[in-house]
Amino acid sequence: MSIKIKTLEFLFEDTYSRIENGLPYSLNLKSYSPELIKQVLDYFEKKEEFEKCIIINKFLQNRFNHEENYFNKS
Repeated sequence: MSIKIKTLEFLFEDTYSRIENGLPYSLNLKSYSPELIKQVLDYFEKKEEFEKCIIINKFLQNRFNHEENYFNKS
């Protein structure tokens, strides 16, 4: 039995990496919640990594847009 402890920093970096690569779900194939995406966005805003913020914000707006039926047309 192996125990893996991951930090919030690891979680946020991994989440960003998967979003950047077009994967809207975790390694466990669970969709990211809007709350988690907002936490990731806040994390990168505090680190002043605004290029990442743009990508995360675009994902957030497209992924949870009910008018476009959750479909990214860009």
